[in-house]
This record gives sequence, C-alpha cells and structure tokens, in this order.
Amino acid sequence: MAMRLNRFRINLVVGILLASLVLFYTRERILNAFNIEKFRTQEPTTAVPKPGIVSTTSIANDSTLDNLLRTQAQCVGDFPDLYESIDRSVAHYQKHPLKRADLEKAFQGHESAYTWVILHNNQLYVRSRHRGFQSRVQAVLADLHRAVLTSPERLPNIEFLFDTADSAPSETYTPVFGLSRGLDERAFLISDFGYWAWPEPYVNGFTEFENQVERVEEEVPWNDKKDQLFWRGNVDMNPERQHLVSISDQHNQTWGNVRHIDWANLKEDDRYDIADHCRFKFVAHIEGARYSARLKYLQHCNSVIVTHKPRWTTPLTHLLKPEGVEQNVVVVGSDFAKVEKVMEDLLLNKEKAAKIARNNQEIFGKKYGRLGAETCYWRELIRGYHSIMTPEFQSSVNSNDAKDYESVMLMGSTEWDLA
Repeated sequence: MAMRLNRFRINLVVGILLASLVLFYTRERILNAFNIEKFRTQEPTTAVPKPGIVSTTSIANDSTLDNLLRTQAQCVGDFPDLYESIDRSVAHYQKHPLKRADLEKAFQGHESAYTWVILHNNQLYVRSRHRGFQSRVQAVLADLHRAVLTSPERLPNIEFLFDTADSAPSETYTPVFGLSRGLDERAFLISDFGYWAWPEPYVNGFTEFENQVERVEEEVPWNDKKDQLFWRGNVDMNPERQHLVSISDQHNQTWGNVRHIDWANLKEDDRYDIADHCRFKFVAHIEGARYSARLKYLQHCNSVIVTHKPRWTTPLTHLLKPEGVEQNVVVVGSDFAKVEKVMEDLLLNKEKAAKIARNNQEIFGKKYGRLGAETCYWRELIRGYHSIMTPEFQSSVNSNDAKDYESVMLMGSTEWDLA
C-alpha cells in the first residue's frame, strides 16, 4: 500500500512538472509570435496623450510597427495624431446620442446596402450582412475582427451599420459608418478594406503588400528610381483624371508616364503591381467617383505623391502636409494645369523632392499607415462611438437575431439551412 502511494505521489509530481513545462513553452511560443517581449521593453514616449490616458511606450524600431497588441495607452502614445477624425465625429454626435431606434430607422430601406455589426463582450456578431461591392464587406469584417481579437483590453459593447460604398451617407446624424466623407461632414469613418486585402485589382493582402514594397525599395533606392510621374487608371471616373492624361499627352514630356487603362482589356505593359509604383520618384494620386483607396499604398513608397486638393476625407487625410518643413505631399490645382511647372521644379530641386518623398514614407509608410496604427484606430473608433450611444445597447445578444462572425465567415451569410 505504501509503495503504491509513493508511486502515485511520484507520478503526480512528474505530471505537474511536465504540464508546467508544456504551459511555459506554449506561453513563450505565443509571446514570440506576437513580439510581446520586444514591445514590453520599449522606452516611455514623450508624446502628449489624450486627457485621462497615460502613455507608456514609444516606437523603438521597425519591428514594432505591425505589433497588434497595444493597449489604449500605448496606442495613444505611439500614434498621438491618429484620432482626429474620431474626435470630430464624437464631438458632433454628443449633441444627439444614438438610440437603437436610430439604427432601425437608418437600416429600413437599405437592407441590401448596409451591414449590421454587434460587438458584445469582445465577441463580434453580424446581424445582417450585405454582400457588397467586390470583396469589401468580407475584408472590413475580417479587419475589424483582427482588431478585436488582438486587443489586450476588453472593448465596450456597440452596434453599428457600415456601408462599403465609396462614401458614407451625408445625413446630419447617422449611425452608418463609411469609408470616406465630404470635407464638411461628420460621419464616423471605418478603416479602409484594403488593410485586409483587395484582390480584384490584383492587390495582395496588406502584409504581403508591405513585404513587396520593402523588396522594391531595397532593389531601387531613390537615386535609381525613374524621374517620371506615374499613373494608371480609368479616366472616366472624374475630370481630374482626364485633365492629367490630356496634359501629359499634349506636351509629350519625358516626365510623364500617365495612361488610361481599360480594366476589361488590360494590356500586358499596363500590369503594374501596386508595389511597382515605388519604382518611380513621382506618383500621381487622383480621386475616383469619391475617394480613391489607392492612396494608402502610394504612401508606403519613398516617392513624391502629386495630387489635387482632396474633396473627400479618410481617417488619415488630416496628416497630409502640402507645405512647410514637414511637407509630405505636393498639391496642384484640381485641373492639373500647373502640373508641368510643378514637375519641372521637382526635377530641378532634387533635394526638395527627396525630402518630400522621405517625409511621405516616414509619416505614413513607417508609422500611421501600418497595421499597428490601423488596429489602434479601430479600437479607438469603437470607444468613441460607444461614448455617444445610449445604455440600451448593453443588453445581451439574441442568437436568433445575430450570428457570430466566425460562422458567418465560413457560411458567407447570416442565414443557412443545414438540413
């Protein structure tokens, strides 16, 4: 009996030791996967945080740029200028707190256009899923889910509608989130769908895009890039595009590499990966019918972006600086009439052009346009929106009314029959 008891005790101790080793090894694998240890050793930031929030970290090196595990304080400390769009919307909606009836009213008549999302106890649910244009709805949901899943803190419960058309509804008070808005509007803006992926125009997942840009920039440093203004696109989207192509064709300048393309009959020499735009010193950005999702990609290049004054704003528009020592973009008139003079100046003043290109990549490609900042934006958007919602949204989720995101992702719908 005593021997059996001793063997039992020995086996118990060995079992506990083995279990402890497995748990420790698993924990280390997870920490290494998300680069937490490096993140925890960063020096405190000197950036001024939002009121009531103490910043605790700063970006020490490029290895932390895509860290998705920042706390709210760390997000504010590392990306202090990211949240202007959210603050503007919150200030506007504080005069008109949103009720559930506001969502119901906005949804009526738009069931085929809006997607209804619920976040409850850090679990994402979909009440109604619009199939949407291209793969945008799937991308937005996946991107939001990533931000929620990697949050080290519990996020508040919210319900909202989002539309993946190029701009948000223009009503004064609307619970519908959008990709862009007019300059004088105040709708809440979601992060762009391309931060997940945009396969239709041959753009890979965003992480793979970042890898491609890194390879191109290593292969073609600034001095080896082509001294041309590059643009490809459909000129029928707006007059600005037609003006640029017309000016380039009329003058037949060596600085112009601008061309209309027909997506239905794409020629081989017009098949430029988005990362290949970085092979040019100058890249044109022109809005489409509304905003253009291309800009966030161009901002990763060590290149000068030449554009017109924006008519539509996105979460990062306020960070564009068209003049001064921090200039990171070149803005010409809406008709591009002065583009020839602008290009002559940039080609003549090489240091000026190089500095603008560096500023573009530093502020966007290496900071505010990275996935680390993008997940921080999503979480602060959730918190800001929650602050203007009435308490009735704290109730539990009806499983008959909404489905968990994981199931919706697999089934491609909020309704299915397994019979």
